[in-house]
Amino acid sequence: MRAVHAVRKGADVKLHEAVAFRLWVDRTQQSAEARARSASRALAHALEAGETEVRVDPHGDVRVVFAGGTPIVELYEEDAKAANTAALDVYAANVASQVRSVLVAERRRGDIAATVFSISLIVFTGFFALYSLRKIGVLANRARDTITEHPERIGTVRLNNVQLIGAGPVRALVLATVVFGRWVLQAAVVYMWLALSLSRFEVTRPYTDRLNHALVDPLSALAQRLLGALPILVLTFVLIAAVFVLLRFIELFFMGVTHGHERAAWLPRDLLAPVSKLLRIAIILLALLFAGPLVSGDPQGVLARFGTGVLVGLSLAVTPLLCTVVCGAVLIFTRRLYVGGHVELGNHAGRVVRVGLLDVLLRTPDGSELRVPHLRAFVSPVRLVSAAPRLSVELPVAPGVDPNTVIELFTTALRTPGGVDDVLVELVHVDADAAHYRASVPLRDDRTTSDLRLLLVRAMQRENIAFGHSAGAGRAASKSHG
Repeated sequence: MRAVHAVRKGADVKLHEAVAFRLWVDRTQQSAEARARSASRALAHALEAGETEVRVDPHGDVRVVFAGGTPIVELYEEDAKAANTAALDVYAANVASQVRSVLVAERRRGDIAATVFSISLIVFTGFFALYSLRKIGVLANRARDTITEHPERIGTVRLNNVQLIGAGPVRALVLATVVFGRWVLQAAVVYMWLALSLSRFEVTRPYTDRLNHALVDPLSALAQRLLGALPILVLTFVLIAAVFVLLRFIELFFMGVTHGHERAAWLPRDLLAPVSKLLRIAIILLALLFAGPLVSGDPQGVLARFGTGVLVGLSLAVTPLLCTVVCGAVLIFTRRLYVGGHVELGNHAGRVVRVGLLDVLLRTPDGSELRVPHLRAFVSPVRLVSAAPRLSVELPVAPGVDPNTVIELFTTALRTPGGVDDVLVELVHVDADAAHYRASVPLRDDRTTSDLRLLLVRAMQRENIAFGHSAGAGRAASKSHG
């Protein structure tokens, strides 16, 4: 059953700023304001969809106003009574008429605004096109005057030490290019402005397609005929000459850098020769892969197959490198190895300094750096050390010295300001000849066992503490796990 609510102040249903109709009655789950907002949104959607047909569909004692396929509002007997209309059908017909009027008015207003904008855009682009035409003419005249007044600036075209084209033909070719290019650019500017202007209006839009077909289709057919008529031998010669010139340029450039005639700050001197060879090999491969089918007209020709075979061979050759990169990416992004951790890779152990795509950089207990490639993980296990290893040394001290004094002295000597403060000093053994102390620091410390011994010896010398007598004095450092 429908619930009838008290009549409240009406809510306007608007399309943009135009009022279409008014709703007066609240429903069970929606107020009049909420119903009006929903109907306004539906009207805006119908306008954007270009709906023109407005109708009223009866559904029992409810009348639904549709704009095309978009439902606008549901009307009830209470709405008709609140609007002082005797019959619901009459009230619904009035609402549909108002909706139709608002849609037509807003669509007409939108068409006028679009037309004004299109005219403004055409005028603005027309001024820009005129400016571009004038600027192209000025630049072309300046280039022509420069060629005419300073012909010495254009020299001959040489390949190695062989003159290919003299200076006179080159100047004539450049001058013809300037003159012809001027007309081509100006025609392109006019064409783009015409295409834009004709495409802005519904009446002239078909002429845009005609203009495109009239200009593009003949040029495309002409280009196809020219390419088809070009002898394959001439094209082969042109491509070979281009590849040869490029290879020669790269060779001369790197040769000049090697002899100091050119500068290449981006490349170290010891990499000049390999980079030069790699670049020339890459150019030849690309020419075989892409230019071979173009010249022969057969994508499965001998040149194309030869280039593909070389590329497959190179891919097989770099397979171990690619495997290493994949393994490195897995280790980096899964964080199985992390900087600062202590690992054992096969028979190599140390602290992880860096995890790269190709290898893991370890710092060993003796202070040296060790690079272990990721492929090592395929043939040997990786052991993650749970407790941080420590680097330790043992020194014998005269038994008569106070142990607390020795422990405090050794701790202060090995502690670094702002750095390592995890210093552990232990009294491990006492006999009649000496008291044996072990001092250790974390393995992440960059100091070696020799550095630790020197620090301890200097501290004992400053405090005039005598060494003990023991065969175990100065034993080698050991790596322990806590």
